[in-house]
Amino acid sequence: MNALNVTLSTDGAFEINSPYPGKRDYKIIHDGSDTCHPWKVISELGESGVWRDEDTFQNLDEAMDWAVSLSTEIYPVPGYGVTLPCGTFFARPGRVKIEDVMASIGWAYVTSVDGWSPVTYPKGTPKSVVESYFQDMVEDTASILGSIDLCNDNEDEPMDMWIADITIPVDGFIQTDRAIETFKAIFEQEGVTCTGSFDYATRINVAPHSANVIDFVPYLKARETSPAPRKAATSAEAGR
Repeated sequence: MNALNVTLSTDGAFEINSPYPGKRDYKIIHDGSDTCHPWKVISELGESGVWRDEDTFQNLDEAMDWAVSLSTEIYPVPGYGVTLPCGTFFARPGRVKIEDVMASIGWAYVTSVDGWSPVTYPKGTPKSVVESYFQDMVEDTASILGSIDLCNDNEDEPMDMWIADITIPVDGFIQTDRAIETFKAIFEQEGVTCTGSFDYATRINVAPHSANVIDFVPYLKARETSPAPRKAATSAEAGR
């Protein structure tokens, strides 16, 4: 039997197709509600569309090795491969953890992305009006509205610029060198305007990746004088 290949799908699940006809297929998914054992193995018989929970694991390596053994019916786990959406392939099992391997080739599990949404109003507009605008924008979306800051420092300007901190849950693997493109698409899907500059929080500590973004001088000055609290989880900042 050829070595089994595990593929990371675009929806963030690791998929294992059974090498044996009529046997169960498996997926490894991340369940953020279980902080101790967040990696869950589920299975489907044939193409029934009915998935059942099999077991949960503390790390991805244990979950994937266990699922591969179930699928191949070989114990201990045999050698197998993992293919990412970009086409990158690496062999398992190994001494380096899967998430560390993926991080080294530019893939990270992102839990949330922070962006900044701008709007302009005539000078002297009450903050309550601006707050109402942003509250309406994020209503019925997954977006979480944070602080709202006045960014103008020029009293001669007829318009005031306001910036709102917006957080959107992600919970999935992304290719970090395409982070800006991915995050812009997430904000567009939610119908939230943004500056094009982002922070993101990852599930584990990884080396930060940067990207070029649009220049937003007034906002950056405002953030320097009144910085927002940072998350406890490691975040990689893009464009700042």
